[in-house]
Amino acid sequence: MKLSVSPGKIAISIDKRWMRPSTFVFVGLAGVVLSFMVVGDRSQLLDQDNYINYFRLTDIGWFTNIWAGRSSFLGFATSVMTEELGWRAWVLAINALGVDPEDGVRITVVVLNVAMISALWNTRRPILDLCLWSVIPVGLATMGLFQIRQGMAFAIAMYVALRWKRPATGALIAGTIHTTFAFPALLLLVARLLRRRGAIVSVSASACVGLLLALASPLLFATFGGRRVDEYRNLERMFNATYVLALLIYSIAPAMIIHRWFLEKRQDVHELVIDQIAVMHVGLIVFLVTSFFVFPFAMSRIGYYAPAMIAILLPETKVKQPLGLLLLSAVVMMVMYDAIKNYFAGVYVFFL
Repeated sequence: MKLSVSPGKIAISIDKRWMRPSTFVFVGLAGVVLSFMVVGDRSQLLDQDNYINYFRLTDIGWFTNIWAGRSSFLGFATSVMTEELGWRAWVLAINALGVDPEDGVRITVVVLNVAMISALWNTRRPILDLCLWSVIPVGLATMGLFQIRQGMAFAIAMYVALRWKRPATGALIAGTIHTTFAFPALLLLVARLLRRRGAIVSVSASACVGLLLALASPLLFATFGGRRVDEYRNLERMFNATYVLALLIYSIAPAMIIHRWFLEKRQDVHELVIDQIAVMHVGLIVFLVTSFFVFPFAMSRIGYYAPAMIAILLPETKVKQPLGLLLLSAVVMMVMYDAIKNYFAGVYVFFL
């Protein structure tokens, strides 16, 4: 909507996109999703008590401690991500409103889903993106519902990338909300710096960085996240050989986008952003597959993001050959298999 004022005349113009039937479908689906988040019973959800404690225990004294415990600016700059300054600032801001911790958690869930839906609105096929986000198990039913720090980080990263066309900036902001997003942020910086050198150079560099990060992950997690290793060890069993196979199949989507980038000489701003996300996704998959063999814990902490990215990347693929359709069908079938398996595991019970 645009408002223009001239002498003796006030005009309001509405973007034609808002008048399309598909827009009403998208808004309707978004309304259904948000209604679940606003009124749904969260008392039995995994991690609900942990997040309530976050809101109950975080106070302004934490900021004093973070300054006092750092002897250099570099140490403080590092702690912005390792101590998740963005998340703490959000919790303090919500607490300043005087709401109960339970309401603070619910507000956070609603806001992150609004941010994610707004991000998806800025894609080529927003209805398909929203449907995929709702169906992919690690999407709405996980990061959008109870893994809310990962969800907020992912939503903000995608919103800044797709709305403001700044994927690396969005990922860096997301890293202050959940430390694990520092890995995608680094890969996006590589994609941003090397995009002018072409698809082959960018994706090769991203894959190499992903490999190096995986090999260095035992040291990185011992240095910056060691206090949580034992706490999350039980998640490793979720990421097995079947999950590795799924990652390899999911890599078809970014590969098709990068192939399009290689063939097409002229691209718009949106396509440039999607290209960078695809390059990052390849590096992330290399990281996760390598971590499965050298340090499974790293896979268990960052494994959410690779399947979730499919909700963004899959609708951006272009199919012109039968082989491309066959490859794309493999990705769709993997998404369906994952959704059906998790349906019987009770992952979607909150929405049923």
